[in-house]
Amino acid sequence: MGVPARVQRASWLGCPRWTVATRLARAREQFRARLLRRGVTLLVAVGPLLAHNATTAVPAMVTADTIRGGLLVLSGGSAAGVVPAHVLRLTREVLKAMAHTRLSVIAVVLLAFGLAGLGAGAFSRSPVGGGGEPAARRTRGEPGPEKAGPSRVDRHGDPLPDGALARLGTLRFRHPNGASELVLSRDGRTLATRGSNTIRVWDAASGKLLNTFPGQKRFDDGFFAGQQLLTFSTDGRRVLSRGEEGKVLVCNLDTGKQRELSLLDEMMRFKPVPGGRWQPIIPTARFTVHAVDLSPDGRLLAVGTPEGLFVRDQESGRILYHTANDPDGPLAIDPRRPDRLLFHGHHSLAVFALDGKMLAYSKSGDATVVRLCDPTSGKERRRIELGARLVRLAVAPDGRRLAGTERDNAVRVYDTASGRRTHSWTLNLSNPYENYASVLAFSADGKFLAAGATDNLIHLWDVTTGREVRTFRGHGWYVTGLAFAPDGKTLYSASYDGTVRRWDVATGKERPVADSYSGDVRVACSPDGARLASAGGATVHVWEAATGKRLHALEGNPAGVSALAFSPDGRTLAAGGGLSAHLWDAATGKLLRQWSWPKGPDPHACVDDLAFTANGRTLATVVSRAHPTGQVLLWDTPSGRELGRLLHAEVRSVAASPDGRTVASAGWDRTLHLWDVSSGKQLASATLSDQPDVRPGQYVDPRIESVSYSPDGGLLVTNHLDGKVRL
Repeated sequence: MGVPARVQRASWLGCPRWTVATRLARAREQFRARLLRRGVTLLVAVGPLLAHNATTAVPAMVTADTIRGGLLVLSGGSAAGVVPAHVLRLTREVLKAMAHTRLSVIAVVLLAFGLAGLGAGAFSRSPVGGGGEPAARRTRGEPGPEKAGPSRVDRHGDPLPDGALARLGTLRFRHPNGASELVLSRDGRTLATRGSNTIRVWDAASGKLLNTFPGQKRFDDGFFAGQQLLTFSTDGRRVLSRGEEGKVLVCNLDTGKQRELSLLDEMMRFKPVPGGRWQPIIPTARFTVHAVDLSPDGRLLAVGTPEGLFVRDQESGRILYHTANDPDGPLAIDPRRPDRLLFHGHHSLAVFALDGKMLAYSKSGDATVVRLCDPTSGKERRRIELGARLVRLAVAPDGRRLAGTERDNAVRVYDTASGRRTHSWTLNLSNPYENYASVLAFSADGKFLAAGATDNLIHLWDVTTGREVRTFRGHGWYVTGLAFAPDGKTLYSASYDGTVRRWDVATGKERPVADSYSGDVRVACSPDGARLASAGGATVHVWEAATGKRLHALEGNPAGVSALAFSPDGRTLAAGGGLSAHLWDAATGKLLRQWSWPKGPDPHACVDDLAFTANGRTLATVVSRAHPTGQVLLWDTPSGRELGRLLHAEVRSVAASPDGRTVASAGWDRTLHLWDVSSGKQLASATLSDQPDVRPGQYVDPRIESVSYSPDGGLLVTNHLDGKVRL
């Protein structure tokens, strides 16, 4: 905009010239908003004019005619013969909808300036082949057609990221990085999961993601004893979850918005000190929320913290009562054997019976007891003595039974009227890492009880007879959430493996929502780009890259696949997992070779990396924890014979040179070793002088996570834990 034009328009608006641009921008937005409120359909035509700046100038006469005609119409004068008819018609149509003179004056000016954004082509004809038809080509500044949404979707109708050609598998019922909790709405239509600091809400029938809400950024978003991180409101339109200290997150499914419900001030009123005065300052960590539950009628909210249980009246916003727990007392565990389920410290857990007549409560200070209370007053009615420390709690829908997973790997059922134990099932768990029975849930009719455990299975019992009916097998990691559908025919489960699964209770078979394949964390591409391999659990999937068609599903180590590699000719696929390696024909899926070796002193030992030499006849496997110093195992692929072991402390990665003569190993010792493949001798070594530094404001961690050769073999590239890449 030239200076003379700005001065002229400032005089029309009656304002300083240096404020014209700001005033026009503000007026443009107000004008658009009022048009929308008044339902002016002319906005469809005028809106683009108001939203874009000019790159092709409108003749000054058109702008002047528009303003002159608008002001004449507003003043009651006649504009006929003064301005062209087509300009006058457009001006009158806009002003017809304006009820206030002040707004109308702004509308006239905006209309005139908007015409400048359209360009001269709006009022002129561009000859095309002499036919007088308007040119189809737009000017550079003119708006193009609006996008109708994502142009590509996967085979289940979910949008693909920009540039993606296909999706291997599905997003349905997939909670990234694992779910640590699951809850189902009372009508069975909506399901919510929590994990990795997010709350996700799903359509229970299709598995489609409906909402995503942020969670609380704390380490204890995993599975721990005495937690209940999610609950639905009675109408199923809100999800409540644990927030920061003394706060509950309320997620509105209709609006997609989240708010914090703070109980901290009310909670602190229940912490007296000697002399009857209130303690003014209390460490807020004592009020960290570990459990939430709503009464069936939605009137009462139970919140479990290290300080104990707080029950709030939702209508008045006042806490009705507090059942104390000692947040400074011992957790009654053997200090020589720390319990990971208690890493979050002291806690309290409460669950309402579905009839609303009972509240079952447990606290970490006395975790072998469950108290049955009056939900409104908190008055204790009965105590139930457990067989071991409580992990999780469930109450049968009719309130007659109570069940708990207990720390001795047992699932026990108790009669709430008498407190008597009616059933006890001890699970035979042999996980090398840790063992415990995790979550549990009653069916809607109270006949069945399901429980998960660290054997990755779901166990189902008939509560009437005490007989174990069946097990559900399919999760690749610990089961962390369970819920029965209202009709009792379907069981939903969540796991650290990142999947939500549906099971037919009668048959024990899974009911996949769209595609039984879940997202993987290990991917390899064949050198010719024709095939892809992926793995996240125990199964290796081979895909046709061009179409996304799955060619093979190959079973690897039950502990999970942690490394994948194609041979240089693309004919062979190797997978490492646990302390074993598998070799398959990539075209047929036939198993060619399998190696395994003892775990050694560390039960978490596994294959960290794989690499083929250039001729494909030697496979190097990295195992960092099976040997006190770490090692790289070399295998002859045709015969299966072990060729040698290269000792490297804290080794994490291996790479083979393009000529096939040398392998490089790198690890957390910040050291890079070069080895001769044929002899196994060390050729060279280099150690970074950088030392780890993780002080506040600094993060220098030069430990090496992976190593690769450049295509010509002249450079080695290392990736480090501080996010740096070094050559």
